[in-house]
Amino acid sequence: MALKLNSNFRRHFFMQPILPNFHYRNWYNMVKSIFKFSCILLFICSVYSCQEKQPETTQFIVKGTTVNTDTKLLHLFTPEQDFTFDKGIQIPVTNHQFEYELKINSSQGYILMMDETVNNGGGRYLNVFVEPGVTELTIHNEENFDSNIVKGSTLNNDYKVFSKQQKEEFWDVSNSYYDSLNKMQQNKTYGTKAYYDLKQKQETTTDFLEKKYYYTLLDSLKKVNQYYSTTATPIQNAIDSIQKIALESKYQYINKRKDILAYFLLFESVIYDENRLNYRDVFQTFESLKTKYPNHPYTAKIETIINGKQNIQIGNTFIDITAPTIEGEEKRISTLIKDKVAIIDLWGSWCGPCIAKSKKLIPVYEKYKDKGFTVVGIAGEFDNTKALEKALKRDKYPWINLVELDRAQNIWQQYGIRVGGAIFLINQKGEIIAINPTAYEVEQQLKVLL
Repeated sequence: MALKLNSNFRRHFFMQPILPNFHYRNWYNMVKSIFKFSCILLFICSVYSCQEKQPETTQFIVKGTTVNTDTKLLHLFTPEQDFTFDKGIQIPVTNHQFEYELKINSSQGYILMMDETVNNGGGRYLNVFVEPGVTELTIHNEENFDSNIVKGSTLNNDYKVFSKQQKEEFWDVSNSYYDSLNKMQQNKTYGTKAYYDLKQKQETTTDFLEKKYYYTLLDSLKKVNQYYSTTATPIQNAIDSIQKIALESKYQYINKRKDILAYFLLFESVIYDENRLNYRDVFQTFESLKTKYPNHPYTAKIETIINGKQNIQIGNTFIDITAPTIEGEEKRISTLIKDKVAIIDLWGSWCGPCIAKSKKLIPVYEKYKDKGFTVVGIAGEFDNTKALEKALKRDKYPWINLVELDRAQNIWQQYGIRVGGAIFLINQKGEIIAINPTAYEVEQQLKVLL
């Protein structure tokens, strides 16, 4: 039976204080004290709860199997690394099995290559995204590399869809054009007379450095439209047009996603599409991703590359750097070239074309060194300077050479160089007046400036 209260009882119970002689101020203070105590208790409990539930350090694990290959090592390279010199992340393979925990703090994309591919100087590779948890791979031999399987990462799935779309929309279309150019190469109708004259010299020389030098001269023909024949030019133009549209499509995709996959594609593009990019647009895309991922490893690397491309332009001031000689004595470029016309020569003992171009400068240096001209070489070396010591002894450069070992200061990136080396001609004001000039072009400038 429900309890019924009469009106007098209800009025008496609810209108009277709970305790006799309990004043309002005492009641307020008691409630206030209880509230303070509850807040303190709640804070202590929440802190304790957070400490108890705090997750352990996130793991990034790559594991899997190799198929029909005896490779003993897998390499993971970041986009800016050159597999010719950089070691990358090395993952041992034992009995066709591997498991490796990466010491990273955020999701990243890598270029995976087998050890034999690296040792052979190139071949098939796989773009792999590593996210928190386990990324499981099945890696086939190069003949069946398209059968590789990646599991445990949504980024890998999305990248696979993107790559397939790019292939179907653009690269399958351009394959027929490449087939036509290959036939022209066989029929010797691919290039101009200047092209085939250089090709013949390249094929007949037995000197390794000279052979590499002709590669550089051949590439320079593109700048003056003397590389492709009149028959090959429209075909190459069609390929260039397809590549331009594909690049625009890629950046639409990057700007739409704005995640780690997009950041990887941007990083990759800044390096491999460098000759086809509008860096003003690239910088805007980069700024939006930089804001979202300020501490990601890609951020500082891409910023250095972009700044190098923007800063190293004809008319801009050269980038001043301090680097050691092979004996370890620190030298600053601005001190070495003060009030002089100068060459800054970025090269390496491993770079045949660089050595060939540098040797061509020796007669020019000897002719103008007492008239206000100088050369500063910077050799980018890896592991040690033994190969550099041999090169300096062999080629006897008459100018000072500084050393950057294992990219200690990212000088190449600061000067906007991805691979190989470069030559920069600087006037007395410290302004860049030519990039990769020939020895002949340098001398013509010196006749005017000195």
